[in-house]
Amino acid sequence: RSSDLSLLSTAINSTKQNITTALEQFNKYGELWQKEVEESIKEFLEQEPALSEFQSRILYYQNLDHVIAAEPDTVCVGAVCLCTESLKIALMAETKNWKLAYGRSCNRRYATNMEEVFAFVDDLTKRLSRPIKDLDDVRSAMAALKEIRENQIRIDMEIGPIEESYSTLNRYEVAVAREEAERVDTLHYGWERLLGLGIQVQDHLIKIQPEFKGSLVENVTTFVEDVGGFTGDYDEGGPMVAG
Repeated sequence: RSSDLSLLSTAINSTKQNITTALEQFNKYGELWQKEVEESIKEFLEQEPALSEFQSRILYYQNLDHVIAAEPDTVCVGAVCLCTESLKIALMAETKNWKLAYGRSCNRRYATNMEEVFAFVDDLTKRLSRPIKDLDDVRSAMAALKEIRENQIRIDMEIGPIEESYSTLNRYEVAVAREEAERVDTLHYGWERLLGLGIQVQDHLIKIQPEFKGSLVENVTTFVEDVGGFTGDYDEGGPMVAG
C-alpha cells in the first residue's frame, strides 16, 4: 500500500509540474499585471511623446489582444485538460484597459490642443469682424493680423495631428465625446475662414489707408494748433505773468 501511495504521489507531482510548465506560456503577458497603468502613463507623458508614439502604444495593445485571442482554449497535459478561456478573457480585458488608458491620454492631449486653436480662432475672428471707424480700430486690426502671421505656421502644424488623433481613436475604438468628434470636423474650416477674413481685412486697410492718413495729418494739425493756442494763452495769462 505504501508503494501505491508513493507512485500516486509521484504521478501527481509529475502532472503538477507538467501543468505548471504548460501554463508558463502565458507568463509572456506578465507586463499586463506586473506594471501599474497610471504610473506607466505618467512616465510615458513625461517624455513628451509625439502622436506617432501614442499610435504605436495603442496599436501594440490592440495586436496583443489579437495574439491572446489566438491562444488555445484548452491546454492538455496527459489525461488532464485545462480550460484557459477564463484566463484569456481576463488577459484580453487587461489589454483593453491598457489600450484605453493610452487612448484617453492621447485624447486629453489633443482635445486640449484643439480647444486652444478654437479659442485663438474665435478671438481673432471677433477682433477682425469689428468695423474700422478710427485709428484705434486700424491699430487693433493690424495687431490681430500680426498675431495671425506669427502663429500661422504653429497652428498649421497643430491641426493635422489633432485631426489624425481623432481618426486614430475612432479606428481603434477608443470612445470620445460626440461633441469633440463633431468639433474636430470644423477645425480646419474655421482656421481657413479666419485666414480668409484676415486677407479681406488687410485689403480693406490698404483701401482706406489714404483716408486715415489724411485724418491723421488733420488730427496732428489740430493738435499743433491747440498746443499753440494753449501756449499763447499761458504766456499771456498764465501764473508766470507779472501783475
